[in-house]
Amino acid sequence: MAIITKLEDLSNEIFLEILDYLDATDILFAFTSLNSRISLILNSTRLHLNIRWTSYRYQIQFLSHHLKCYSSQVVSLEVYNEICDQENVIAYLFNRHDFLNLRSCIFHLVNLSSRFKIVFEKFSKLKKIVLFRIIQTYHDEKVELNSSYAHNFSQLILVDTPSTIRSADLLFNCNHSQIRTNSIVPTSLTRLEMIFSGTLNDISIYSLIPLLRIHVALRSLCVTIKSTEVPMRSSIK
Repeated sequence: MAIITKLEDLSNEIFLEILDYLDATDILFAFTSLNSRISLILNSTRLHLNIRWTSYRYQIQFLSHHLKCYSSQVVSLEVYNEICDQENVIAYLFNRHDFLNLRSCIFHLVNLSSRFKIVFEKFSKLKKIVLFRIIQTYHDEKVELNSSYAHNFSQLILVDTPSTIRSADLLFNCNHSQIRTNSIVPTSLTRLEMIFSGTLNDISIYSLIPLLRIHVALRSLCVTIKSTEVPMRSSIK
Protein backbone atom coordinates (compact mmCIF):
# COMPACT_ATOMS: atom_id res chain seq x y z
CA MET A 1 0.00 0.00 0.00
CA ALA A 2 1.44 3.33 -1.07
CA ILE A 3 2.09 5.93 1.60
CA ILE A 4 0.71 9.35 0.67
CA THR A 5 2.53 12.35 2.12
CA LYS A 6 0.41 15.46 2.36
CA LEU A 7 1.66 19.03 2.45
CA GLU A 8 0.72 19.41 6.08
CA ASP A 9 2.86 16.36 6.95
CA LEU A 10 6.06 18.29 6.18
CA SER A 11 8.09 19.51 9.13
CA ASN A 12 8.34 23.20 9.95
CA GLU A 13 12.00 23.18 8.96
CA ILE A 14 11.19 21.91 5.45
CA PHE A 15 8.40 24.47 5.12
CA LEU A 16 10.82 27.27 6.01
CA GLU A 17 13.39 25.97 3.52
CA ILE A 18 10.78 25.85 0.71
CA LEU A 19 9.35 29.28 1.50
CA ASP A 20 12.83 30.84 1.39
CA TYR A 21 12.90 30.11 -2.36
CA LEU A 22 9.52 31.70 -3.08
CA ASP A 23 8.60 35.32 -3.73
CA ALA A 24 6.76 37.10 -0.93
CA THR A 25 3.87 37.86 -3.27
CA ASP A 26 3.28 34.15 -3.93
CA ILE A 27 3.67 33.27 -0.25
CA LEU A 28 1.18 35.85 0.97
CA PHE A 29 -1.35 35.11 -1.78
CA ALA A 30 -1.18 31.35 -1.21
CA PHE A 31 -0.68 30.86 2.53
CA THR A 32 -2.03 33.88 4.43
CA SER A 33 -4.81 32.85 6.86
CA LEU A 34 -4.65 29.24 5.67
CA ASN A 35 -4.48 27.83 9.20
CA SER A 36 -2.88 28.56 12.57
CA ARG A 37 0.17 26.36 11.95
CA ILE A 38 1.01 28.02 8.63
CA SER A 39 0.50 31.44 10.22
CA LEU A 40 3.10 30.57 12.88
CA ILE A 41 5.52 29.37 10.19
CA LEU A 42 5.03 32.61 8.22
CA ASN A 43 6.02 34.56 11.31
CA SER A 44 9.49 32.97 11.06
CA THR A 45 9.89 33.18 7.27
CA ARG A 46 12.36 35.48 5.53
CA LEU A 47 10.55 37.33 2.75
CA HIS A 48 11.94 38.26 -0.67
CA LEU A 49 9.69 40.87 -2.26
CA ASN A 50 9.92 41.36 -6.03
CA ILE A 51 7.50 43.84 -7.64
CA ARG A 52 7.83 43.67 -11.42
CA TRP A 53 6.75 46.26 -13.99
CA THR A 54 3.96 43.85 -15.01
CA SER A 55 2.33 44.07 -11.57
CA TYR A 56 -1.01 45.78 -10.92
CA ARG A 57 -2.29 48.17 -8.27
CA TYR A 58 -4.55 45.60 -6.59
CA GLN A 59 -1.52 43.34 -6.04
CA ILE A 60 0.42 46.17 -4.40
CA GLN A 61 -2.52 47.03 -2.17
CA PHE A 62 -2.89 43.39 -1.15
CA LEU A 63 0.82 43.15 -0.34
CA SER A 64 0.82 46.41 1.60
CA HIS A 65 -2.13 45.26 3.69
CA HIS A 66 -0.36 42.07 4.77
CA LEU A 67 3.06 43.69 5.14
CA LYS A 68 1.67 45.49 8.19
CA CYS A 69 2.38 42.20 9.98
CA TYR A 70 5.38 41.00 7.96
CA SER A 71 7.44 44.05 6.87
CA SER A 72 10.15 43.33 9.45
CA GLN A 73 10.68 39.92 7.80
CA VAL A 74 11.46 41.37 4.34
CA VAL A 75 15.19 40.84 3.74
CA SER A 76 15.29 41.62 0.02
CA LEU A 77 13.29 44.13 -1.98
CA GLU A 78 13.31 44.70 -5.75
CA VAL A 79 10.77 47.22 -7.03
CA TYR A 80 9.87 48.83 -10.33
CA ASN A 81 8.73 52.35 -9.50
CA GLU A 82 6.15 52.34 -12.31
CA ILE A 83 3.89 49.36 -12.93
CA CYS A 84 0.97 48.76 -15.29
CA ASP A 85 -1.51 51.10 -13.60
CA GLN A 86 0.41 52.92 -10.84
CA GLU A 87 3.44 55.20 -10.41
CA ASN A 88 5.55 55.94 -7.32
CA VAL A 89 5.27 52.37 -6.07
CA ILE A 90 8.49 52.71 -4.03
CA ALA A 91 7.20 55.75 -2.13
CA TYR A 92 3.85 53.99 -1.63
CA LEU A 93 5.57 51.08 0.12
CA PHE A 94 8.07 53.10 2.17
CA ASN A 95 5.33 55.46 3.35
CA ARG A 96 3.59 52.50 4.92
CA HIS A 97 6.42 50.22 6.04
CA ASP A 98 9.90 50.48 7.58
CA PHE A 99 11.61 47.28 6.32
CA LEU A 100 13.97 47.36 9.31
CA ASN A 101 15.77 44.11 8.45
CA LEU A 102 16.29 44.83 4.77
CA ARG A 103 19.62 43.51 3.44
CA SER A 104 19.19 43.84 -0.33
CA CYS A 105 17.40 46.78 -1.99
CA ILE A 106 17.03 47.39 -5.74
CA PHE A 107 15.04 50.27 -7.30
CA HIS A 108 14.20 50.33 -11.02
CA LEU A 109 13.21 53.27 -13.26
CA VAL A 110 13.04 56.09 -10.74
CA ASN A 111 12.06 59.33 -12.52
CA LEU A 112 11.89 63.09 -11.91
CA SER A 113 8.37 62.92 -10.49
CA SER A 114 9.25 60.25 -7.92
CA ARG A 115 8.36 61.22 -4.36
CA PHE A 116 11.50 60.03 -2.63
CA LYS A 117 11.78 62.13 0.53
CA ILE A 118 10.36 59.53 2.90
CA VAL A 119 12.14 56.76 0.98
CA PHE A 120 15.54 58.37 1.55
CA GLU A 121 14.79 59.13 5.21
CA LYS A 122 13.86 55.54 5.97
CA PHE A 123 16.59 54.01 3.83
CA SER A 124 19.28 56.06 5.58
CA LYS A 125 18.20 54.46 8.89
CA LEU A 126 18.59 50.85 7.74
CA LYS A 127 21.20 49.06 9.86
CA LYS A 128 21.61 45.77 7.96
CA ILE A 129 21.75 46.81 4.30
CA VAL A 130 24.39 44.88 2.32
CA LEU A 131 23.43 45.52 -1.32
CA PHE A 132 21.87 48.65 -2.83
CA ARG A 133 21.10 49.46 -6.45
CA ILE A 134 19.28 52.21 -8.32
CA ILE A 135 19.00 51.11 -11.95
CA GLN A 136 17.87 53.35 -14.79
CA THR A 137 17.77 52.66 -18.52
CA TYR A 138 20.70 54.19 -20.34
CA HIS A 139 18.75 54.83 -23.55
CA ASP A 140 15.65 56.50 -22.08
CA GLU A 141 16.36 60.14 -21.21
CA LYS A 142 12.84 60.52 -19.75
CA VAL A 143 13.83 58.23 -16.90
CA GLU A 144 15.87 60.57 -14.74
CA LEU A 145 16.32 60.73 -10.98
CA ASN A 146 15.71 64.11 -9.37
CA SER A 147 19.11 65.84 -8.92
CA SER A 148 18.52 66.44 -5.20
CA TYR A 149 17.78 62.75 -4.50
CA ALA A 150 20.66 61.73 -6.79
CA HIS A 151 23.02 63.79 -4.67
CA ASN A 152 21.52 62.51 -1.39
CA PHE A 153 21.86 58.85 -2.33
CA SER A 154 25.36 59.43 -3.73
CA GLN A 155 26.42 61.18 -0.52
CA LEU A 156 24.96 58.39 1.60
CA ILE A 157 26.54 55.52 -0.32
CA LEU A 158 29.87 57.09 -1.28
CA VAL A 159 30.67 59.27 1.75
CA ASP A 160 28.39 58.49 4.71
CA THR A 161 28.62 54.83 3.79
CA PRO A 162 26.67 52.34 5.94
CA SER A 163 29.17 50.05 7.65
CA THR A 164 27.29 46.93 6.47
CA ILE A 165 27.13 47.68 2.76
CA ARG A 166 29.26 45.55 0.42
CA SER A 167 27.90 46.23 -3.07
CA ALA A 168 26.32 49.30 -4.71
CA ASP A 169 25.13 50.33 -8.16
CA LEU A 170 24.40 54.03 -8.67
CA LEU A 171 23.18 53.80 -12.26
CA PHE A 172 21.70 57.26 -12.58
CA ASN A 173 23.08 60.54 -13.90
CA CYS A 174 24.87 62.49 -11.19
CA ASN A 175 27.78 64.93 -11.07
CA HIS A 176 29.72 63.18 -8.34
CA SER A 177 32.37 65.91 -8.39
CA GLN A 178 29.99 67.89 -6.18
CA ILE A 179 30.61 65.41 -3.37
CA ARG A 180 33.25 66.57 -0.93
CA THR A 181 34.76 64.62 1.94
CA ASN A 182 37.72 64.67 4.29
CA SER A 183 36.85 61.34 5.81
CA ILE A 184 39.60 58.76 6.16
CA VAL A 185 37.52 56.04 7.81
CA PRO A 186 37.67 52.89 5.68
CA THR A 187 34.42 51.18 4.68
CA SER A 188 33.52 47.61 3.76
CA LEU A 189 32.29 48.41 0.25
CA THR A 190 33.93 45.90 -2.12
CA ARG A 191 31.97 46.45 -5.36
CA LEU A 192 30.82 49.76 -6.89
CA GLU A 193 29.31 50.65 -10.26
CA MET A 194 28.27 54.23 -11.03
CA ILE A 195 27.60 56.83 -13.72
CA PHE A 196 29.62 60.05 -13.58
CA SER A 197 27.60 62.67 -15.47
CA GLY A 198 28.26 66.34 -16.23
CA THR A 199 29.80 68.84 -18.61
CA LEU A 200 33.15 68.23 -20.20
CA ASN A 201 34.70 70.72 -17.76
CA ASP A 202 33.32 68.84 -14.77
CA ILE A 203 33.60 65.14 -15.46
CA SER A 204 36.93 63.52 -14.85
CA ILE A 205 38.03 60.20 -13.47
CA TYR A 206 40.41 62.12 -11.21
CA SER A 207 37.43 63.53 -9.29
CA LEU A 208 36.87 60.04 -7.93
CA ILE A 209 40.30 59.73 -6.33
CA PRO A 210 39.17 61.13 -2.93
CA LEU A 211 36.48 58.43 -2.81
CA LEU A 212 39.06 55.71 -3.41
CA ARG A 213 40.84 56.83 -0.25
CA ILE A 214 37.68 56.04 1.73
CA HIS A 215 36.76 52.76 0.09
CA VAL A 216 40.03 50.94 0.56
CA ALA A 217 38.24 47.57 0.47
CA LEU A 218 37.08 48.05 -3.13
CA ARG A 219 37.86 45.09 -5.36
CA SER A 220 35.62 45.92 -8.31
CA LEU A 221 34.98 49.45 -9.65
CA CYS A 222 33.10 50.28 -12.86
CA VAL A 223 32.61 53.95 -13.78
CA THR A 224 30.71 55.21 -16.83
CA ILE A 225 31.60 58.81 -17.73
CA LYS A 226 28.71 60.52 -19.51
CA SER A 227 28.68 64.05 -20.94
CA THR A 228 25.48 66.07 -20.64
CA GLU A 229 26.53 68.46 -23.41
CA VAL A 230 24.95 68.23 -26.85
CA PRO A 231 27.61 67.43 -29.45
CA MET A 232 28.35 70.37 -31.75
CA ARG A 233 27.54 69.95 -35.43
CA SER A 234 29.58 71.52 -38.18
CA SER A 235 28.95 71.74 -41.86
CA ILE A 236 31.36 72.30 -44.72
CA LYS A 237 30.25 74.31 -47.72
